[in-house]
Amino acid sequence: MQPQDNIEQYEFFTPGEICFFFEHEPKYADHIDDLMRRNRSLWRLFDDAGFRCYDVTSYDSADGEQATYSLVRAQLPAPPAPDDGQLRSLNSQVIDLLDETLNGIQEQRFGDSALRLTGVTPNWYSGAAQRLIDGGPGAEPVDANLKPDNLQPMRAAAVAKAVSRLGSAYEQQTQTCDVDVYVLDSIPLADSWKTALAPEHQSDYLRDLLRKLSIQTASDLGVVLPDSHHEIAGHLYEMSDHGLFIAGLIHDAAPEANIYLLEVLNKFGVGTMTSLLAGLNAIPTRTERPTIINCSLMMSARSSMLIQKFPNWKRLRDAEMNPRARQFGDKEQRLPQNRYLAALMQPLEKLIRRRVEILNRNRCVRIVAAAGNDGRQGEARPAARYPAAFPDVIGVSALDNRGKPAVYSNFADNPLSDGVATFGGATDEVNSTQADEINGIAGVYLAAFPDGSPSSGTARWAGTSFAAGVISGLLAKLVASGCDCDAAEHLLRSESPYDRPDVVTASQ
Repeated sequence: MQPQDNIEQYEFFTPGEICFFFEHEPKYADHIDDLMRRNRSLWRLFDDAGFRCYDVTSYDSADGEQATYSLVRAQLPAPPAPDDGQLRSLNSQVIDLLDETLNGIQEQRFGDSALRLTGVTPNWYSGAAQRLIDGGPGAEPVDANLKPDNLQPMRAAAVAKAVSRLGSAYEQQTQTCDVDVYVLDSIPLADSWKTALAPEHQSDYLRDLLRKLSIQTASDLGVVLPDSHHEIAGHLYEMSDHGLFIAGLIHDAAPEANIYLLEVLNKFGVGTMTSLLAGLNAIPTRTERPTIINCSLMMSARSSMLIQKFPNWKRLRDAEMNPRARQFGDKEQRLPQNRYLAALMQPLEKLIRRRVEILNRNRCVRIVAAAGNDGRQGEARPAARYPAAFPDVIGVSALDNRGKPAVYSNFADNPLSDGVATFGGATDEVNSTQADEINGIAGVYLAAFPDGSPSSGTARWAGTSFAAGVISGLLAKLVASGCDCDAAEHLLRSESPYDRPDVVTASQ
């Protein structure tokens, strides 16, 4: 895909779309629309702005409290085919409405005894796309010049070596157990499946992978993903095989694992926080089967980028503070301190964090997330993004082929000692926007490359997304070999003492 001048960079949320968060008694969960209409102040806000509700989703309290939280996703009216100017106008309306609604919440103008408006936020984008939230893949994919059948022996050898180092006793056990791995990501397009089924690409590797792979589309999850130009936000190539590539890395490491690919990102690696939440909600919480959840995506935009995009967002500019530094040994990690941005993102983050907490209550579940690819040559290494930085989520940073932190990689986690690191692919030394043709991480890739050339069935790529996939695969392999989740995580973490921020686990 060629760059297009009309693509608007640094769009951070679905144009014109706002999420309202209500707290109420559980018995009212099926009557939100009626309760909204009864609240005259609240309905006047909706009616004057011309909102229409997309959907209403209710969530039980995490701790069995006598309260339920409902998310109302609403949309301002927009032309059928809005141009860039109209989209910018929609987002400016969102900013104004956010200010008005936040003031109303603080002044308790929208409260009543049955339905309490407790938060409001745009439906922020999330995902794996470059420039969107400044955290996409570390480099573009390039042809690996391999056949799919050549991937498994190469990856199997590397994983077997790592598993042997971590605990050879588990690798030698004959008793195995079923393990499920959920990958929240993009799904391949129809053309990719045609490539997979073409005679020249038929291989034992692809047949084995597809036998273990199940896909749930965004429609299955009940969400509509961004799908048009303005929502690419500067990402100039399709990455529909991003999720398939990660599923392949997991399959390489743990061929026994059942892999469920959930479509929470579109073909450009763009989703929203509500699509991420829908993916998390689709994962069983009471399963007795060991479950690994891979989130090779990021959420939350940097406040400095928002100020650049929306210079009239006065509250955001006024709330901007100098980052403060935290020391970890001889390392320094800078953390953003922005009260207004945090207040806006808090409602959706709270629901996502609550869902993560519920999933983590099951001792059979582990959540793995990519730390982000905000790093730049010669600059201080950035902090881990969410969800990697959430408590009880294993944040993963990337190493290059020399075992050093990859130039594009964020720190693994927050606090730093909670993270792990592994090989995520090296970038080309001359053209840092591309993966290295020899030292990028290799995996299955069926779509056309960014330059339009057809795929041979494999690619080399680079990013913390793929390092997270390796860690998810190693965890799944250990669990499938008879190791429980606690012991498997402990073995991964014990590969290196906690005397540096990143724990090295394996490299290719």
